[in-house]
Amino acid sequence: SDLEKMLEDYRFMISWLTDSIGFDVADRIVFKNPPFSNFEWMTEGALNFIEQQKDKPFFLYFPVPFPHAQYYVNNDWDIMHTPYFALDKEPEGVDNYRQSVIKAKFHNVSKRKAMATWIDDAVGAIIDKTIELGIEENTVIILLSDHQTRGKYTCYEACRVPAIIKYPRMVKEHQVIDRLCLLTDIAPTILDVIGQDYPKDDYDGI
Repeated sequence: SDLEKMLEDYRFMISWLTDSIGFDVADRIVFKNPPFSNFEWMTEGALNFIEQQKDKPFFLYFPVPFPHAQYYVNNDWDIMHTPYFALDKEPEGVDNYRQSVIKAKFHNVSKRKAMATWIDDAVGAIIDKTIELGIEENTVIILLSDHQTRGKYTCYEACRVPAIIKYPRMVKEHQVIDRLCLLTDIAPTILDVIGQDYPKDDYDGI
């Protein structure tokens, strides 16, 4: 059946990430750029992971699927559905899209831009979780985009992406760093911050 094929594909993606790529944990996976992905369900998975790993060092890669051409989405969707199966209960720990739209409207933000509020709410929930668990001061949070919507496939405007880093031990509040860096610099920077030796010739970044 179609449902069995969807679940088979989902299990394959999980095993690919853990067996082939090397992730210790893979959960709430959405493949490629589907027209629908339950972002609340994905965020809940990130919050659960942080809760489970709070007593030891961890690395969480949380790829946000929006915005990706879907600048605003239909708020009539069923939050109980994921791209693969139906949920037993609504995701917890983060505002849903409808709430983000209401919040954006209250602050005179257009529905077209409410998706940014939705992303903000998810990031805020993750930060709040680190505060709740008492690990905020020792957690590095990096918010990045892979490219802009303008000038995609070029070396111009598409390369000028937002880069926000929260790490109270190193980055001071309201600090702005006006230096050129690339996404390839992120991995070696993280390794330096945690004091991990690595073969520098294996990395393109600095």
